[in-house]
Amino acid sequence: TNKICWQKKSWQGNQKLKTISQNMQIILFLKTEHQGEAPPLADSQGHLPSRGC
Repeated sequence: TNKICWQKKSWQGNQKLKTISQNMQIILFLKTEHQGEAPPLADSQGHLPSRGC
């Protein structure tokens, strides 16, 4: 049962990290926008858009 509990905790931690990294991406986007070079922003699921070939 400890393992399940730990997995649940780490999953919640990952969700928090995802939210933080999305916020960081938005900040980076706002910083780099005026330079005309914006990083890809994740969609609502946290997936990055795939770069074109």
